[in-house]
Amino acid sequence: MDIFPAQSYRISPLAKQEFSEKQRFNQASDSSTDPTDKSEKKSNSQASKKPFDTQRELQQLKSRDREVRAHEAAHIAAGGSLIRGTANFKYQRGSDSANYAVGGDVSIDTSKEKNPHKNIQKATTIQRAALAPATPSATDHAVAAQANQMAAIARIEIARINQEQSSEQSTASKSARNTSGAAQYQQLERETDPEMGQLSEYA
Repeated sequence: MDIFPAQSYRISPLAKQEFSEKQRFNQASDSSTDPTDKSEKKSNSQASKKPFDTQRELQQLKSRDREVRAHEAAHIAAGGSLIRGTANFKYQRGSDSANYAVGGDVSIDTSKEKNPHKNIQKATTIQRAALAPATPSATDHAVAAQANQMAAIARIEIARINQEQSSEQSTASKSARNTSGAAQYQQLERETDPEMGQLSEYA
């Protein structure tokens, strides 16, 4: 998951108008006051703004932390036994000196099985795990696409195996019919010509 960008807040038209009127009022007041008062007001304004920005940033980090952990937990729950290890997180330190998760990932077994039927089952689980979060990432979609390809290849292999087995059964059945036919023919010849069943003394 990508690092969560800081949100930008736009001032509404009404707020702009109020801000403009206050600015004109302050300029009129400042013209009759000492320049040092101006500097003090600016300093106080910056000081009051800083705690608000810090608090907003902290709330964003907390929200991001919950989002990341829920995202990876969804992968793990859907992946089951295919998940390897626990989730790995990337952290960012907040203004309260605590670490908050801003990115993460989990590892899942995507190796190919010898049995194509098992490959289809595995691909289904991988795809379900990749798309389990509410908002799958680009990497999640790529893993799901790979799992879909794995399942498609497995289906082709199963179709080929079934075709080979069907061909072998057909050949065996044809051979059995030929053998049976030959035996019946020989039996028929023995019945019509008894000498066919005797061995020659001069052999």
